[in-house]
Amino acid sequence: MKSPFTLVLVITLLFTGLPFAFADGHEKTELGYEMTDMNRSWRLIKRQVRTPDKNASTIELVEKAIANAQESKPMKPDLLTDVPEAEKEAFLEGYQKEMDALVKHLGKLKALLEADDNAAASQLIRQIDGHRRDSHKAYKRPDEE
Repeated sequence: MKSPFTLVLVITLLFTGLPFAFADGHEKTELGYEMTDMNRSWRLIKRQVRTPDKNASTIELVEKAIANAQESKPMKPDLLTDVPEAEKEAFLEGYQKEMDALVKHLGKLKALLEADDNAAASQLIRQIDGHRRDSHKAYKRPDEE
């Protein structure tokens, strides 16, 4: 059995490290939480797509990512505060179009997985990754991720 000292040490280390874990200089927004949740699903999707046996699970993850993207669309990116007033409307419209495009791509990915076409799904994932990279450059603060 572990000693009480070990338990106290572990708990102390956990709680003393917590402030540093959240001290990234940015307050987490509702959009940030949605994107973080979507990113968790995305990483699993990318791993599981290579295994056709996991298509049912992967489809559930894609559905979750679609829901996150749809929830994120009406939200405003934090970077909007840095955009000049005259350009804010166009910036927000561009962000929303990118979210629509992501939902469309994820819908195609779901259809490919339902058809058990994992090879095509893998290719689409590479395209979505490129879209994601470009969108993050345009609509996300560079020091986040």
